Amino acid sequence: MFQYCFSTPAAEIVLGIGIIFGIAAEYTTTGAFFQITHKSLFSIAAFAVIGGLLILHLWTGLRGRLAARIGLSAYLLVSLGYPGVKFVGEIFLP
Repeated sequence: MFQYCFSTPAAEIVLGIGIIFGIAAEYTTTGAFFQITHKSLFSIAAFAVIGGLLILHLWTGLRGRLAARIGLSAYLLVSLGYPGVKFVGEIFLP
């Protein structure tokens, strides 16, 4: 129980900090505050999924198999954003 209580909020905090630093890095390199790319969309979607998981756990006490599946879906969203860089760069933007 301790592991779940501390790991999910920590994941939300770390992902939020990563999104903020990514926006700052984008601003310093391109001058644009926020560009909608597949990486940013997947990261924000994962942030929303983890936030939804936290809210569901707080309101309903969600645990177990469903909570694990929701957490894994957030991990899938994050992991799709980064390998997709090469795919999008080679296939869609030659």
